[in-house]
Amino acid sequence: MAYQKNYTVIDLPFALTRKVYVLDGDGEQSKLVEDTEWHSRNLERDQALFEFFVSNKLLTEREERWPDIRSLVVWLLDFTPEGQRFVESGATDRWLASFDRTPGKSPSDTRLLEGRLREMREKGRRGKGG
Repeated sequence: MAYQKNYTVIDLPFALTRKVYVLDGDGEQSKLVEDTEWHSRNLERDQALFEFFVSNKLLTEREERWPDIRSLVVWLLDFTPEGQRFVESGATDRWLASFDRTPGKSPSDTRLLEGRLREMREKGRRGKGG
């Protein structure tokens, strides 16, 4: 059997065990404190990402249900061929990076993903002569 690339696209158990720190204060008096909101923002963002994948039929059927979102681990090979192309296009990475550029962005804002998927599907239809 030929080698197939596989890696985690979403790994909430790993993400939720990480300790995340932010600077509290300015200048010499600042100190690192644990960011208590990071985990909830990350959970909400990854849940929105998973729901985007499911609603757009980018995951195989066996991956469309998840009993506990906190245990969610999604691998590249859990995606349909179209879903794999979408992930490999870098669209999800750009969407995730958009939260660094816009810290106040709502974790459930998937408009960037929706636009990228629409572009990919339209390009695929044009390539097939339709």
